[in-house]
Formats: sequence, C-alpha cells, structure tokens
Amino acid sequence: MPESKLENFVFTVMMAFVMVYAMICYNIALTIGGMRDAVLLDAFRKMMIMWPVAIILEMFVFEKTVVYLTQRLITPETPILLIILIRC
Repeated sequence: MPESKLENFVFTVMMAFVMVYAMICYNIALTIGGMRDAVLLDAFRKMMIMWPVAIILEMFVFEKTVVYLTQRLITPETPILLIILIRC
C-alpha cells in the first residue's frame, strides 16, 4: 500500500482512471445495447469531467474511511493483492 503522499496520489490517480473508464464504458454499452469500438472513444471524452471529480472525492472525502475499513479487514498475513482489491 502507498507509504508516502506521492505514492498515495499516484495510486489514487491510476485507480480512479481504471475504475472511471470501466464504469463509463459499461454505462455507454448498456445505453446503446452492446460494446462497440465507438464506446471506447466516447468514454474518453466523458472521462475528462468524471476522472478529476473521482480523484478529488477519493482524496478529500472517502480516503480516511476506506483506510480505516481496510485496516479492520486485513491481518499481517493478508497478501498484498487482496489488500489492494479490498481497498479498491
């Protein structure tokens, strides 16, 4: 897990990018009735608004709650991949 503020910011940016892009693609595909090539490009256009919003919400609203809940669920023997999945 991120140890410094910079690592935390980079982790947040990467996770927000993946999650926002995937959810936008999913919503567009549901709307038009299937996954097409146009969905991938259209999602990038819509992401320019939603990605910064997701980063700001995670950094300033939800971060402390997520870290607290993650710490309650993990033990020292928990694999790092499972910790990342829990936090996501």
